[in-house]
Amino acid sequence: MRKILTIDCWNTLIKPSGDKERIIYLISRRLNIPFRELWETTESIKERLKDSHHLVSNYMFWHHVKTEMGLQFNVPHLLEVANEFYDTYEPQMINPDGWREVVSTAFRNNWEVKILSNTGYLKSEWLEEWIHRNFRFYNTVPFIGSDCIGTAKPSEEFYLTALDGVFNPTKDKWVHIGDDDNLDIQPVQNLSGITVKMGGWETLDIPFIEEVLTCD
Repeated sequence: MRKILTIDCWNTLIKPSGDKERIIYLISRRLNIPFRELWETTESIKERLKDSHHLVSNYMFWHHVKTEMGLQFNVPHLLEVANEFYDTYEPQMINPDGWREVVSTAFRNNWEVKILSNTGYLKSEWLEEWIHRNFRFYNTVPFIGSDCIGTAKPSEEFYLTALDGVFNPTKDKWVHIGDDDNLDIQPVQNLSGITVKMGGWETLDIPFIEEVLTCD
Protein backbone atom coordinates (compact mmCIF):
# COMPACT_ATOMS: atom_id res chain seq x y z
CA MET A 1 0.00 0.00 0.00
CA ARG A 2 1.29 3.43 -0.94
CA LYS A 3 1.00 6.02 1.86
CA ILE A 4 1.25 9.73 1.05
CA LEU A 5 1.23 12.64 3.50
CA THR A 6 0.81 16.06 1.88
CA ILE A 7 1.16 19.27 3.85
CA ASP A 8 -0.12 22.70 2.84
CA CYS A 9 2.47 25.48 2.99
CA TRP A 10 0.91 28.89 3.76
CA ASN A 11 -0.85 29.18 7.13
CA THR A 12 -0.06 25.54 7.87
CA LEU A 13 3.75 25.36 7.88
CA ILE A 14 4.44 29.07 7.61
CA LYS A 15 2.51 32.32 7.76
CA PRO A 16 3.17 35.70 6.13
CA SER A 17 5.32 38.16 8.04
CA GLY A 18 3.45 41.21 6.80
CA ASP A 19 6.44 43.11 5.42
CA LYS A 20 5.38 43.34 1.77
CA GLU A 21 5.34 47.13 1.95
CA ARG A 22 8.93 47.15 3.23
CA ILE A 23 10.07 45.07 0.27
CA ILE A 24 8.29 47.27 -2.27
CA TYR A 25 9.76 50.32 -0.51
CA LEU A 26 13.29 48.90 -0.83
CA ILE A 27 12.70 48.12 -4.51
CA SER A 28 11.43 51.65 -5.12
CA ARG A 29 14.51 53.12 -3.41
CA ARG A 30 16.87 51.01 -5.50
CA LEU A 31 15.08 51.99 -8.72
CA ASN A 32 14.65 55.63 -7.62
CA ILE A 33 10.93 55.66 -8.36
CA PRO A 34 8.08 56.83 -6.07
CA PHE A 35 7.17 54.19 -3.49
CA ARG A 36 3.44 54.99 -3.46
CA GLU A 37 3.18 54.69 -7.24
CA LEU A 38 5.03 51.37 -7.27
CA TRP A 39 2.97 50.02 -4.36
CA GLU A 40 -0.35 50.98 -5.93
CA THR A 41 0.72 49.53 -9.29
CA THR A 42 1.82 46.18 -7.85
CA GLU A 43 -1.33 45.88 -5.77
CA SER A 44 -3.50 46.75 -8.79
CA ILE A 45 -1.78 44.09 -10.91
CA LYS A 46 -2.19 41.48 -8.17
CA GLU A 47 -5.90 42.26 -7.95
CA ARG A 48 -6.35 42.10 -11.72
CA LEU A 49 -4.49 38.80 -11.96
CA LYS A 50 -5.97 37.28 -8.80
CA ASP A 51 -7.69 34.46 -10.68
CA SER A 52 -4.45 33.40 -12.36
CA HIS A 53 -1.63 34.84 -10.24
CA HIS A 54 -0.73 31.39 -8.89
CA LEU A 55 0.43 30.56 -12.42
CA VAL A 56 1.95 33.89 -13.47
CA SER A 57 5.74 34.01 -13.52
CA ASN A 58 7.59 36.78 -11.72
CA TYR A 59 9.01 37.79 -15.10
CA MET A 60 5.52 38.42 -16.47
CA PHE A 61 4.48 40.24 -13.28
CA TRP A 62 7.34 42.72 -13.58
CA HIS A 63 6.65 43.03 -17.31
CA HIS A 64 3.18 44.30 -16.32
CA VAL A 65 4.78 46.71 -13.81
CA LYS A 66 7.20 48.04 -16.44
CA THR A 67 4.41 48.53 -18.99
CA GLU A 68 1.91 50.19 -16.66
CA MET A 69 4.45 52.57 -15.11
CA GLY A 70 6.27 53.28 -18.37
CA LEU A 71 9.60 52.36 -16.79
CA GLN A 72 12.78 52.52 -18.86
CA PHE A 73 14.40 49.56 -17.09
CA ASN A 74 14.35 46.22 -18.88
CA VAL A 75 12.41 43.39 -17.27
CA PRO A 76 15.46 41.24 -16.35
CA HIS A 77 16.87 44.18 -14.38
CA LEU A 78 13.55 44.76 -12.59
CA LEU A 79 13.38 41.08 -11.73
CA GLU A 80 16.97 41.04 -10.50
CA VAL A 81 16.30 43.96 -8.14
CA ALA A 82 13.00 42.46 -6.96
CA ASN A 83 14.58 39.07 -6.26
CA GLU A 84 17.32 40.71 -4.19
CA PHE A 85 14.73 42.08 -1.80
CA TYR A 86 12.38 39.09 -1.98
CA ASP A 87 15.32 37.21 -0.48
CA THR A 88 15.06 39.39 2.64
CA TYR A 89 11.49 38.20 3.25
CA GLU A 90 11.14 36.07 6.37
CA PRO A 91 7.88 34.15 6.82
CA GLN A 92 7.06 32.99 10.33
CA MET A 93 7.39 29.30 11.10
CA ILE A 94 4.42 27.62 12.74
CA ASN A 95 5.35 25.21 15.53
CA PRO A 96 8.57 23.80 13.99
CA ASP A 97 9.08 21.35 16.87
CA GLY A 98 5.58 19.96 16.38
CA TRP A 99 6.07 19.59 12.65
CA ARG A 100 9.40 17.85 13.23
CA GLU A 101 7.56 15.29 15.34
CA VAL A 102 4.83 14.81 12.71
CA VAL A 103 7.27 14.34 9.82
CA SER A 104 9.51 12.03 11.86
CA THR A 105 6.47 9.88 12.65
CA ALA A 106 5.55 9.79 8.97
CA PHE A 107 9.05 8.70 7.93
CA ARG A 108 9.17 6.00 10.60
CA ASN A 109 5.91 4.60 9.27
CA ASN A 110 6.96 4.64 5.60
CA TRP A 111 4.91 7.60 4.40
CA GLU A 112 5.93 9.67 1.41
CA VAL A 113 5.86 13.33 2.47
CA LYS A 114 5.28 16.28 0.13
CA ILE A 115 4.63 19.99 0.62
CA LEU A 116 1.95 21.50 -1.61
CA SER A 117 1.26 25.16 -2.31
CA ASN A 118 -0.33 27.69 -4.55
CA THR A 119 2.39 30.24 -5.24
CA GLY A 120 2.08 33.97 -5.68
CA TYR A 121 5.12 36.15 -6.17
CA LEU A 122 7.25 33.96 -3.96
CA LYS A 123 7.74 30.99 -6.24
CA SER A 124 8.37 27.30 -5.64
CA GLU A 125 12.15 27.52 -5.89
CA TRP A 126 12.31 30.27 -3.25
CA LEU A 127 9.82 28.59 -0.91
CA GLU A 128 11.48 25.18 -1.17
CA GLU A 129 14.91 26.63 -0.40
CA TRP A 130 13.56 28.66 2.54
CA ILE A 131 11.68 25.72 4.04
CA HIS A 132 14.62 23.35 3.65
CA ARG A 133 16.92 25.90 5.28
CA ASN A 134 14.64 26.69 8.21
CA PHE A 135 12.83 23.38 8.76
CA ARG A 136 16.05 21.38 8.51
CA PHE A 137 14.25 18.04 8.81
CA TYR A 138 12.56 18.77 5.45
CA ASN A 139 15.73 18.50 3.36
CA THR A 140 14.47 15.45 1.49
CA VAL A 141 10.82 16.55 1.20
CA PRO A 142 9.80 17.74 -2.28
CA PHE A 143 7.95 21.02 -2.68
CA ILE A 144 5.23 21.09 -5.33
CA GLY A 145 3.97 24.53 -6.30
CA SER A 146 1.33 25.68 -8.75
CA ASP A 147 3.85 27.65 -10.81
CA CYS A 148 5.82 24.45 -11.50
CA ILE A 149 2.94 22.22 -12.55
CA GLY A 150 0.75 24.78 -14.31
CA THR A 151 -2.38 24.25 -12.26
CA ALA A 152 -3.50 25.43 -8.84
CA LYS A 153 -5.64 24.47 -5.86
CA PRO A 154 -8.46 23.60 -5.58
CA SER A 155 -8.40 21.83 -8.94
CA GLU A 156 -8.42 18.05 -9.02
CA GLU A 157 -5.61 18.26 -11.57
CA PHE A 158 -3.34 20.00 -9.03
CA TYR A 159 -3.74 17.30 -6.41
CA LEU A 160 -3.51 14.37 -8.81
CA THR A 161 -0.35 15.84 -10.35
CA ALA A 162 1.10 16.25 -6.87
CA LEU A 163 0.34 12.56 -6.29
CA ASP A 164 2.26 11.67 -9.48
CA GLY A 165 -1.03 11.14 -11.31
CA VAL A 166 -1.71 7.95 -9.42
CA PHE A 167 -4.05 7.55 -6.46
CA ASN A 168 -6.27 4.53 -5.88
CA PRO A 169 -8.34 5.06 -2.73
CA THR A 170 -9.00 1.32 -2.45
CA LYS A 171 -5.29 0.51 -2.33
CA ASP A 172 -3.53 3.73 -1.28
CA LYS A 173 -3.77 5.96 1.78
CA TRP A 174 -3.49 9.73 1.42
CA VAL A 175 -3.60 12.26 4.27
CA HIS A 176 -3.55 16.00 3.61
CA ILE A 177 -3.05 18.63 6.31
CA GLY A 178 -4.23 22.15 5.48
CA ASP A 179 -6.09 25.19 6.76
CA ASP A 180 -8.58 26.17 4.05
CA ASP A 181 -11.93 24.46 3.51
CA ASN A 182 -12.17 25.41 -0.16
CA LEU A 183 -8.54 24.92 -1.14
CA ASP A 184 -7.45 22.04 1.09
CA ILE A 185 -10.27 20.15 2.73
CA GLN A 186 -13.11 19.80 0.21
CA PRO A 187 -11.06 18.98 -2.91
CA VAL A 188 -9.06 16.31 -1.06
CA GLN A 189 -12.20 14.75 0.37
CA ASN A 190 -13.72 14.76 -3.13
CA LEU A 191 -10.80 12.59 -4.22
CA SER A 192 -11.30 10.26 -1.22
CA GLY A 193 -8.29 11.52 0.69
CA ILE A 194 -8.20 11.92 4.47
CA THR A 195 -8.01 15.52 5.70
CA VAL A 196 -6.74 17.13 8.88
CA LYS A 197 -7.68 20.78 9.24
CA MET A 198 -5.47 23.26 11.04
CA GLY A 199 -7.74 25.09 13.44
CA GLY A 200 -5.54 28.18 13.64
CA TRP A 201 -1.99 29.40 13.07
CA GLU A 202 -0.75 28.00 16.36
CA THR A 203 -2.91 24.87 16.30
CA LEU A 204 -1.34 21.51 15.50
CA ASP A 205 -3.08 18.44 16.90
CA ILE A 206 0.02 16.25 17.04
CA PRO A 207 -1.52 13.29 18.93
CA PHE A 208 -4.41 13.04 16.45
CA ILE A 209 -2.11 13.34 13.41
CA GLU A 210 0.25 10.70 14.81
CA GLU A 211 -2.71 8.43 15.43
CA VAL A 212 -3.76 8.82 11.80
CA LEU A 213 -0.22 8.12 10.57
CA THR A 214 0.30 5.02 12.71
CA CYS A 215 -3.12 3.44 12.12
CA ASP A 216 -3.12 0.73 9.43
